[in-house]
Amino acid sequence: MKKWWNGISRSWYYSLSLVWVFIIALQWINYADGVWYQETTPLVLATMAVVAIIDILIPLKIIYRLIIKLFAVLGTVYYVLDHYGFYSWQEGSLTDNVETFVDTVSPYLWFILSAWVLIEVSARIGSSRRAIIMFVGTNIAALSILDSFTTSMMWEEVAWVVFAGMGWLVSNHFRYFQQRFPKGWKHLRRYPLKIIFNIAVIFSIILLVGVNVPEVQPTLKDPYTAWKNWRGEAVITVNGSNPLNGQGASSGYSREDSNLGGGFNFDYTPVMTVSTTSRSYLARRNAYRLFRRRLD
Repeated sequence: MKKWWNGISRSWYYSLSLVWVFIIALQWINYADGVWYQETTPLVLATMAVVAIIDILIPLKIIYRLIIKLFAVLGTVYYVLDHYGFYSWQEGSLTDNVETFVDTVSPYLWFILSAWVLIEVSARIGSSRRAIIMFVGTNIAALSILDSFTTSMMWEEVAWVVFAGMGWLVSNHFRYFQQRFPKGWKHLRRYPLKIIFNIAVIFSIILLVGVNVPEVQPTLKDPYTAWKNWRGEAVITVNGSNPLNGQGASSGYSREDSNLGGGFNFDYTPVMTVSTTSRSYLARRNAYRLFRRRLD
């Protein structure tokens, strides 16, 4: 028991890195929840959770942990698919059941593997402060772009990524302090509540200031409106008519430029539908390609 606890204590920084990466990944899972199949979200979430928990609670050699993770992920995938009614163990040979299981998992395989690799690789970049800043900054930039150019409101996700990034940087700072000044680290560990309180106060101030930033008037018109005006063309408003079908529709930047920010307005009127007996993301991709050919 003592050996197990010492192993966890030695890897405290890697465990915290897994927690911060999981929080960041959770924001992307929330965004994709309305795009993926209903069962894909719990498959990806459960895979990342199982991998992170095993890395935190089982401080063994990498090869042993990989074997445990493999069986744990397979068991998790089986449970999720069985819960959603897509697969259950049937009477018959082992080979037939395995083949059926592989066929059922195939549409979700790349999502599961990508989630596993993501949490394995991302948590290991935390040894460098510069790598953490680049990783967190890239996620913030990507979520900000999605907030600006889609109908999704991503400010809550951005706030969580900022929180996880600050937590990761603080953890990296303490790890650096532990390595450079081991005696000072032993002394610092005697006052955990003071450290946690100071960190909580600083985080709260930063997040409150960021959330309560006042709105500002834009200096320039949005690019689409400026381009249309330069060409001498009328700009179709959100409630205007679409010359293609005579119905109210819009797609692009909002015509309201009194406040800075906002996302695209999309027309989600159905253009075509596709029916298939294959439960696969490939069907969606092929339907999209067919739709693009019809437009071209």
